[in-house]
Amino acid sequence: MEILNTEQFLTQTAELLEKQKKELAAKLEAQKNLTKIIPANLEENLSALKKFFPKLYDKFKEYKLNSQYEITCNENREPNIKFPDGSYFYGKNPFDECRQQVDNFLKTMSISSKFSENFDEANPFSQLHFYYKNKLYKQVRELCNRNSENTRIYKEGENNSIPMLIMLGLGLGYQLAFLYEKFTPVNIYIIEPDTDIFYLSLCVFNYTALFEYISEKHLGIKFNFTDDPELIMIDLDNYSSKYGMNIAVKTFYQHYSSPKLSDIRKILERDLSSISIKSGFFDDTLIGICHSFQNLINKTKILTNVPLDVKFTSIPTLIVGSGPSLDHNLELIKTINDKVCIIACGTALTALIKYGIKVDIYVAIERTETVLKSLLSIDDTSLFNNILCIAPDVVHPEVLKLFKHKLLGFKANEVVPSMLIYYLRNIELDHFCCLNFCNPLVANMGVFIASFLGFKDLYFVGIDNGSAGKESHSKYSFYYDQNGKLKTEAENMVLNKLPLSYPGNFIPEIKTNALFKISIRVFEDLINQYEKNINFYNSSNGAKIKGATPKHLNEVDWSKYTSFDHNALREFIESNKAENLEITEQEFKSMLKCERYNEVAEQLIQDLKLLPKDKTDAVLRLEAHFDYLNNLCKEGLIAGSRALYGSLALMYAGLLMAIYFSNNDKKEIDDIVKTITDFIIETQKYYSHTFEYDYDYITQNVKR
Repeated sequence: MEILNTEQFLTQTAELLEKQKKELAAKLEAQKNLTKIIPANLEENLSALKKFFPKLYDKFKEYKLNSQYEITCNENREPNIKFPDGSYFYGKNPFDECRQQVDNFLKTMSISSKFSENFDEANPFSQLHFYYKNKLYKQVRELCNRNSENTRIYKEGENNSIPMLIMLGLGLGYQLAFLYEKFTPVNIYIIEPDTDIFYLSLCVFNYTALFEYISEKHLGIKFNFTDDPELIMIDLDNYSSKYGMNIAVKTFYQHYSSPKLSDIRKILERDLSSISIKSGFFDDTLIGICHSFQNLINKTKILTNVPLDVKFTSIPTLIVGSGPSLDHNLELIKTINDKVCIIACGTALTALIKYGIKVDIYVAIERTETVLKSLLSIDDTSLFNNILCIAPDVVHPEVLKLFKHKLLGFKANEVVPSMLIYYLRNIELDHFCCLNFCNPLVANMGVFIASFLGFKDLYFVGIDNGSAGKESHSKYSFYYDQNGKLKTEAENMVLNKLPLSYPGNFIPEIKTNALFKISIRVFEDLINQYEKNINFYNSSNGAKIKGATPKHLNEVDWSKYTSFDHNALREFIESNKAENLEITEQEFKSMLKCERYNEVAEQLIQDLKLLPKDKTDAVLRLEAHFDYLNNLCKEGLIAGSRALYGSLALMYAGLLMAIYFSNNDKKEIDDIVKTITDFIIETQKYYSHTFEYDYDYITQNVKR
């Protein structure tokens, strides 16, 4: 048995206690200093938020922690977060930990993009946009294949950057300082689900210097405080509407381990490329202006804000979509047809007419010929004679010609309403209907129209936003043939693909997709605005919609309702809730500013030919083009700005991919730039023909 050396033990114990005493003293001193630093840091950072992010300042200026997190530090004076269970956010050396994380990130960082997939889209109408976009995508894909090893971005000694960096988790923000020392995220999007953590970072990290640097260099930064992937996708979609091209070349940086953040990352990596650019395109914009011009020159009346007569407001109203659950309600709808106002949304009209049900109002939303084709699938178009068609100003004029009774509304965010507001300041456009809450699907428009008109009891029928079974549409709708088989052209529709789950209205869960989920959110926003005056009932065996009470149609006591004069309702809306907009063809044509458009086109072409070789400067130069296009709206070139914006956003996305994948080969980049400049030159030939630029004109005059 070894004899304990008491004297040696006591000496070692004394030395250990002395060491712990010094460490504790140093820690207490550091903590004391920290309590002095925190208020000063917080005040300075709040001032920076007030200057650069006023909304964030309002959120955090009097913020109170929701948790029992606290800022602490050890003897090295590096602040850390201490959790209630005694654990810490970082290890013993937070600064070194973050510095090392940044170094490892830069060594392994690579481009995350699916941009080069599905580059060759069908172009049945010979549209300029698709011809040049397909050509450019093919060039980019070949370049990416040749330089497939160039996915690594960071190279020692170079001016390294990326157009978009998505940071998942912020922590105390130390990694930002180390990141910007060595690397330039031209835009950084930071997701931090825990607002307490962001608030604590305001206490210890120098945001003032960071924000000043980002502002000076014309870079971008955005914060998002949610863990809901759907909300993040929507916010990123909105955030990228200005410089959507940047999402084509992005990377992800995850600061700390979290199941929620990992799930968000998976969803963003999978779906982000599908929402990156939704700004329309050249031909689509001109077609919309052309349709709107023709519809207004034809003196089609426009819905106004005049209230509906009270004798009509209590009529129960069915807003009917072509979801699969419609089929289970058709027989009941037929028996109550005379007692209810029926609003058919898009292809639901074909299903209702095939079943012998009379429709009061038909709503369409798209400008494409598909809407016309679905209507012409009904052999007896005389059935439309007693139906009131309500559509946006951009709807295909041939659709309106099928109806004796038709009204327009101005579709929010379309070009013509913006042009009219700018040029015809003497016309009170607020008096007319602005179609809000109408995207992304026609059923959204149907519910808005019913709410706008003033009906008090609304029932959603066949508005499934997905499916409780295998089908995604009514078997009586345009999408199915006479044998109840899905048509070939409908098989690959986006709405037929339902990879996601969602809470059901009458059952626990249904299948849906991202577009339907956006539609659901729009319904909920509309209901939130109108629920004080309207009762919303969801009678569809589809997705749950907050604010709409689940209720089967057969649970309603229809015996308490009586038949009403359907023609009188239609005549009141046409006569009292609609007016003509007095505008001449010459007034319309003066709004195009064709000479100015040609000047802008030439300026963009020359600037593209002088694109900087430095990648960061190239991104900033391309971003400046979109700032320039936006500013053109302020001088009245609204149509020209909008016509170029979406197409260039998509083509510049390809150009960015080429820039970041290329081996600094000037010819490779020049070839892609030439495709873009050729496109701009070609648009100059057709912009002056905007008011005749419909599908027929394109087919006859625009070469592939």
